[in-house]
Amino acid sequence: FVEARIEALSVRGQALQIEGLSGDLPGQFSIDRLMIADADGTWTTVDDITASWRTLTLLWGRLHLNDVQIAKVDTTRRPVLAPAEARTSNGSSLLEHYTLKRGRVSEIALAAGIAGPQQAYQLDLSLNTQAVAGDVQLALAPLNGNGDQVDVDLEWGSDVPVRGQAQITGAVNGLIAQILQIPHGEGFRAQIDAVGTATAWDLTAKSDIGGQSWLTLTSQIDSAKLSVDGEASLDKLGAARALAGRLGTQAKWSFEYTPGDGALSGTLDASSLSARVSGVRVADAADMVLAPFSVDIRGLNASR
Repeated sequence: FVEARIEALSVRGQALQIEGLSGDLPGQFSIDRLMIADADGTWTTVDDITASWRTLTLLWGRLHLNDVQIAKVDTTRRPVLAPAEARTSNGSSLLEHYTLKRGRVSEIALAAGIAGPQQAYQLDLSLNTQAVAGDVQLALAPLNGNGDQVDVDLEWGSDVPVRGQAQITGAVNGLIAQILQIPHGEGFRAQIDAVGTATAWDLTAKSDIGGQSWLTLTSQIDSAKLSVDGEASLDKLGAARALAGRLGTQAKWSFEYTPGDGALSGTLDASSLSARVSGVRVADAADMVLAPFSVDIRGLNASR
């Protein structure tokens, strides 16, 4: 019965087929094989799934997974997605809190052509998130020493916007390079470090493509203000090509917010744009509402 109900689900033309569901579904269970298919047939198989979870937490809007172990995810091609169906939503969800204490995929196999050459990875994941706060630990590493590598240990939404470290290394012509449309034959690196408390917090982020810097970002919080400064070479990143067509190849920005008087000011200067922003936060407003608010934009190329 349970297998039939799950297999009846379909999202954007993707169908599920389950083989070998056993164990105690409200507690600990296993699945021998899960297959995902589109109109052209199966494109991903997931082997040897074991999971344990707390079902009673669903009554309080919380999905709590104690442990999820997967032996192998084998993806042979990209899926064929059906058009997304329009749907209405009131913005609410039955689930408000998600926890995965331990998760591992021992092998993620990507066939050649999905994201460059054939690749294989191992994934470890721990996640706890609710509303606007949470934390995540993620480690993605290539099994054969050749491929992308991601290490993330971050928390967000507490006394500071974010705290922790993240490092991403995208191999030449790898998965990350494909997603970000990195020029052929060049690698990608990014690093984020955020430390401190609500009265002394610093964030630095930097990224390079082919060994050349394309993005730097700094942000600080002290007892008086929050500041954000950065610059980017938009022409180096294929995914930012449309933005580069409007702003130009270079962009530099600087913003400052002082909670004491609610004042926000900032500048954005690019090859084909100059913008000045200023405003004051409305007292007692639940969200960031600025009044008066002014924007002065000059030289924007809106034709591309």
